[in-house]
Amino acid sequence: MDPEPFKNKDGSVCEKEKIGFIWARIKLAIRDEMKRVGALPWITVYADFERAVLNVEDVVRNQTSSGKKPGGS
Repeated sequence: MDPEPFKNKDGSVCEKEKIGFIWARIKLAIRDEMKRVGALPWITVYADFERAVLNVEDVVRNQTSSGKKPGGS
């Protein structure tokens, strides 16, 4: 496997491919919450995506620990 699978031939990082790869592997509750808040269409840089995922992980963790159902209700 390529050690740097998201690098273009010019050495730049293909942000959309990297985001798509991670998106396909995150937990369903996190994906659902990110869809619910509507942030995903605005994210084009991996650093922003990573920050959004970490924030949503905290939200989901806090909702489940307080007995609330993830997704707003």
